[in-house]
Amino acid sequence: MFSNEKLIPAKFQAPQLPTDLVVRTAIIDKLKKNADTPIYLFSAPSGYGKTTAVIDWLHRFELPYCWLSLDEENDDLNKFVHYMITAIQRVIPEFGKEIDDITTSSQEISSRDYYIMISNALDALTHDVYLVLDDYHFIRTKEIHDLLNKLFRFSQQHLKLVITSRKDPPFPLSTWRMKNKLTEIRIRELKFNSREIDQFFQNQDDEEPLKDAIKTIEKITEGWVTALRLLSISGIHKGHDQKLLSASSMKSDKVLLELVHEMLIKQDPQVRERILRMSVAAEFDRELYQLITSQEDERSGSGLEFDEFIDILLNSNLFLIQLGEGHDKFRFHHLFHDLLLQNFLKEVPQQEIRSIYGKVALWYEENDQVEKCVEILLKLDQKSEALHIFTKRRAKIFEHSEWQLLEKLLLLFDKKTIDGSLILGLSNAWWYVFKGDINGMISMLPNLERQCLEAGLLEINKGHYLGEINVLKAYARYNFNIDMLVCLDHASTALELLTQDNLYAIGVAWVFYGGALQALGKSLVAKKDIMIRLYASSSPVVRSNLYLILCYIHWMDGNMSELSAVSSTLINLGQSYHLKEAEANGYYFSGCANFAKNRIDEALRDFRNLYDLRHFTLMVHRFFGSAALAFLLSENNTEELAELLKEMRLNAMKRGGIQYVGFVQAITAAVNWVKSKSPESLKWAMEAQHLPLLPMSNFTSNPMLQSFILSSSGRKDHAEQALKILDDCVVFLKKHNNINFLTQTYVLRTLAQLKLGEQKAAFKDFQLALELAVPRGLYSTFLTLKYEVLSDFLKTSSLSSDAQKFLEEILRSLRFRRQNKKPILSRREKEIFEFIRENLTNKQIGTKLYISEKTVKRHIANIYKKLDVHNRSQAIDKAELFTL
Repeated sequence: MFSNEKLIPAKFQAPQLPTDLVVRTAIIDKLKKNADTPIYLFSAPSGYGKTTAVIDWLHRFELPYCWLSLDEENDDLNKFVHYMITAIQRVIPEFGKEIDDITTSSQEISSRDYYIMISNALDALTHDVYLVLDDYHFIRTKEIHDLLNKLFRFSQQHLKLVITSRKDPPFPLSTWRMKNKLTEIRIRELKFNSREIDQFFQNQDDEEPLKDAIKTIEKITEGWVTALRLLSISGIHKGHDQKLLSASSMKSDKVLLELVHEMLIKQDPQVRERILRMSVAAEFDRELYQLITSQEDERSGSGLEFDEFIDILLNSNLFLIQLGEGHDKFRFHHLFHDLLLQNFLKEVPQQEIRSIYGKVALWYEENDQVEKCVEILLKLDQKSEALHIFTKRRAKIFEHSEWQLLEKLLLLFDKKTIDGSLILGLSNAWWYVFKGDINGMISMLPNLERQCLEAGLLEINKGHYLGEINVLKAYARYNFNIDMLVCLDHASTALELLTQDNLYAIGVAWVFYGGALQALGKSLVAKKDIMIRLYASSSPVVRSNLYLILCYIHWMDGNMSELSAVSSTLINLGQSYHLKEAEANGYYFSGCANFAKNRIDEALRDFRNLYDLRHFTLMVHRFFGSAALAFLLSENNTEELAELLKEMRLNAMKRGGIQYVGFVQAITAAVNWVKSKSPESLKWAMEAQHLPLLPMSNFTSNPMLQSFILSSSGRKDHAEQALKILDDCVVFLKKHNNINFLTQTYVLRTLAQLKLGEQKAAFKDFQLALELAVPRGLYSTFLTLKYEVLSDFLKTSSLSSDAQKFLEEILRSLRFRRQNKKPILSRREKEIFEFIRENLTNKQIGTKLYISEKTVKRHIANIYKKLDVHNRSQAIDKAELFTL
C-alpha cells in the first residue's frame, strides 16, 4: 500500500536549465520539424545533455508538460503508475482520480487493467500534454514496458511521450519509425560540434581556446558535455601552449587520471577487474566479453554475467556507450578508454596482458575486423603475423574499394616497415593512386622493382608482383610520362604476369591496355579485345574495369550514345554486386554523356549520385565529378557551390599533389568567370602555364578553361594568347586521337577568331567542329558560343542538312532555357521563403532560425535578385510560376 505522503516531490520537478546553456540549434530544428510525432526518445549515455535538451525544447516552445524523474524505486508497476498519474495531475488535476485510488490500495492490478483505465482517462483529455519520463533506463519490469507499449500502440490524441534513457528501452522502435510515430535524438545529435564547443567555453566566462584547439577538443571528447566540463575544470585548454594540445596531453591530465582512479577504487573488485580487462577491446559484445573474462572466471570459480556487468556500468555512469539499437555491443568513451587502458597495463601481469591481447586479436580476425586485429598484433610486436593478416585481406580490400580501410591499415605500420616490405610498398603505391598523388606513386616504383627482383621469391610470386608494378608503370606512362606505345607494352606485360587472385590489378591493366590502343588510333582493336575478354570473364571486378575502359574509349572518341549505354551497364553491374567504385564510375561517365548531350537535369542527377559515392572511387573521378557539379551549380546555387569548391581545394592540398592544386585553381577561375567575369579569373588565365599538356581524358582540362576565359574576355591580345594555346592543343589532341576535346578546341578557336574579327577563319574552325560533333551528338560544346553567333552560322548555305538540324536543335534548347530559366534557391533561402509565405516579419524569421535580422535581410535580397522581383508579394507570385 502506498500513500501520497510517501511521494517524493522533487521527482515531479524538471531540473533548472544551466546558466551556461548552449542552444542546440540542430536538435531544436529536428524537434520542431517532427512536432506531430507522439513519441520522443532521447537515447545516449550519461553526460550527453539529454535532460537539458528536453527542458530547453519544452520551454522554448512553451509546451505543456508533466515531469517524472525515475530511479530504482519506480521499477514496480503500482509505484510507476502512481507516480505517472500524479505527474499528469500536476498539469491536469482531475486526471485519473479513480486510478490514483487503486494504486494506493492493496489491490493487485495487471498491466492490462491499468491500460484500460489509463486509456479511458486519456480519452477525456481536451488539450495536449507532454509526459516526460526521465532516466527510463532504471525501469526493467516487463509489465511497465508492456503498459507503455499498449498505450502507444495507437497514437493518443493528446498525450505525447518523452523518454530519456542511457540505453534503448525494449519498445518496438522499428515499428514506431515505420509508422512515423517516433522522433529520436541520439549521440550524433547530442554531441557538441566545434561551434557549440566554442560557445561552451565562452559561456564559462573562461579563457577561450584557440580555434585549432577546438578541433582537437571536439575529436578527443567526441562532443561529450561531461568531458568538456572536466577539461574546463582542469584548465588544460588555457594558456599560450594551446597549440600543443593533443590527445596525449588530455589523457595524461591529472584531473582526468584522478577521476578514473577514484572511479575504479569505488567499484566492487570483480567489477573493477572486468572494466580493466574489457578496456583491451575498442568495442565489445557478449561473445568477446565471455572470451576475455573466461580465464578469470575459471580461476575464481564465479563470474559476472554480461547483462549484469552492462547494467552496473550504465547505472553507475561509467563512460559506456551503446552501439546501435541492440543491447549487445558497447564501447567505452574514447577519452576514458585510453585512461582505463593505462591502468590495465600497470596493474595486470605482462603474461596475462599478452594472453588477453592474443585472444582478442584472434577474435577480431575471425570476425573480419582486420584493422583492430593488426593493431593489436603490432602492439605485441608481432609484425610478421600482422603482415600475414594484411596480406590475406588485401585482395578483398582492392576488389571492394575499401580505400579508407587500406589507409588505416597502412598508418598502423611505421615507415621503415612499409619501405622494407614489398607487399606494403605496393599497397602504399596504390593508395597514392587512389588519392591522386601520381608523382608520389611514380617515386616509389624504382625501389619496388628493385625489391621484387632482389627478393628470394618463387618465380610465380615474382611475376605476380612485377605484374602489379607494370600496371603502375602503365598508369604513369599514360598520365604523365606520356608514351602510349610504352604504356601499351607495360599493360600487356602486366596481363601476362598477373595471376587470377589479383583481379583488381588485372582490371586496371585492361583500362590502360584499352586506353593506350585508343590513343594510338586503334579504338576498334581495343573494343574487339575488350568484348572478347568480357565474354570470357565471370569476375564482376574485372568486368567492371572492362566496362570502365569502354566508357573512356567512347568518351575520347566522342561517341555519346554508346557512352550512355555502357555507363548505364556499369551502374547496374556495380549495384548488382555491391561494387561501389563501379557504380560511382558509371555515374561519372553517365553524367559526362548527359552533359555533352545538353541533358542538364540528368547530368546534375548523375553527378550528385557520384558525389554521394565519392569516397569509393579514385581521386580523378571524384575530383572531376565535383568539377562538373560545380559548373552545373555555377548559375544559381551559390551556397552549395562555395562549399563544393572549398572541399575540392582542401582535398587537393591534403591528398592530391601539385597537379590537383592546379586543377582546382583552373576550375575555380572558370566557375567565377561564368558567374561574374571575375578579374582574378582573368589574371589566372593570363598567367597560367599550359605546358606540358597532359591527357585530356576527363570532364574538362586546364588549357580548355584557360582558353575559354581568354577568348571571352573581349580583348584581342587575350584572344591571340588563347589561339596559341589552342594551336598546341590541336597538335596534341590529333596525335593522341582525342576527338572529344579536339571538337571543343575547334569551338574555342571559333570564339577566339571572332574576337579578332577573322570571320573566315572562325567559320572554318566552326565547320571542323561540326564535322566531328554532328555524328557524335556533342551538343554542349557549342553552348560556349552566343545564340546570335550560332544563328548567323545557321544561315550559311554551305552547311549540310545534318549540320543545320544539329544547330537548330541547339538554338531551340537555348531559346527554351532563356524563357524557362528556373532560379535555384539555397537551403537557407528556401527556409526563409517558407516564412515569407507565412507572412512573418524579418525579426520573427531571425528568431525562428537563430540568425540576426540583418542576415535575414541579406538572404531576402538574394531571393529577390534570383526571382527578379522587388517585394514579397511579387516573390510569392513568381515562385508559383516555377513551383518553388
